[in-house]
Order: sequence, then C-alpha cells, then structure tokens
Amino acid sequence: EDPNLRQVHLLPGELLEELAALGHPVQPGRLGENVTTAGIDLLALPTGTGLRLGAEAEVEVTGLRNPCVQIDRFSPGLLAEVLGRDSAGEVVRRAGVMGVVRRSGDVRAGDPLTVILPPEPHTHGAQAAGGKEGVVGADILSVESAGVARRPSSSRYWAVDTFAGPGVTR
Repeated sequence: EDPNLRQVHLLPGELLEELAALGHPVQPGRLGENVTTAGIDLLALPTGTGLRLGAEAEVEVTGLRNPCVQIDRFSPGLLAEVLGRDSAGEVVRRAGVMGVVRRSGDVRAGDPLTVILPPEPHTHGAQAAGGKEGVVGADILSVESAGVARRPSSSRYWAVDTFAGPGVTR
C-alpha cells in the first residue's frame, strides 16, 4: 500500500508561551499547525520518529518546518523568533516539525502523545539529539484541522478523517 504523504504540522506549545513573553501572543493553530503539543521536545526528535496521537493515529516525523515570510504578516518580527542562526552560522528552525500520517485515528485535545524512536543510527532533522521512547507526561494541547487520513481498500484516493477538537466538527 502506498504511504499517505499528507503533511501534518506539529508545534510545541512551549514555543507559543515563549513567543507570547516576547510580545507575540499566538493562539494554537494560528501558525498553520494541525497539532499543538506539550511536554516533548519535538525539535530534538530524529527523522523517522513515530508519534502516536491518542489511541490509534500515528504520524512519522519527516523533518523540521521551514517557516516562511508570511509569518511576519501575523506579527512583525515573529519570523526572526522562529528562524535564525546559531553561533556557528547554522540555520536554526524552531517552528515545529512536519510529518506524514502512517495510521488513521481520531485525535482530541488532551489525548496522550507517545514517542516511538526509529532504529539507530538516528538521522536528526533537528538541532539537538534526543527524544525518549514512550515519553510520559507529553500530551496534545490542541487539534486545529483535518490531518489524519485513511486509504479505503476500494479506492486509490485518500479519504480524510477530521480531527475532533475545539471548534472542529467531525
């Protein structure tokens, strides 16, 4: 069966808190993310990490999100806070991670988030190594739009299951 290449954007809720403290109050979902998380360093996860969202849905991390200039239209100076350079001149992306759906399922705010690390050696799409399998205390803060899909056996097209969450109908 062909993989589902539907993109899912996950953003750490801790970044939203940091941005608010810097004068950029951003509500979950406003930066285009589908899922806002808490208690996990998404940027430290290696490429290929599985993220189980709730009881069934699973997303595979494919890399860091590369934010675009449109983010400054939301709040001037915001792009500089989520995209910069470190002391060695390397690009630092802080706008969350992108992934593809590997297994369909319903996802709601408050659901647990479980990390499934890929086999070593790990390829990091992030600035730092790390991530713990089966992270305890990580959860989903918000779910903002459609993003979990399934492929019916009788069709060559993907049908989208809608995330259930505040303001999102199913």
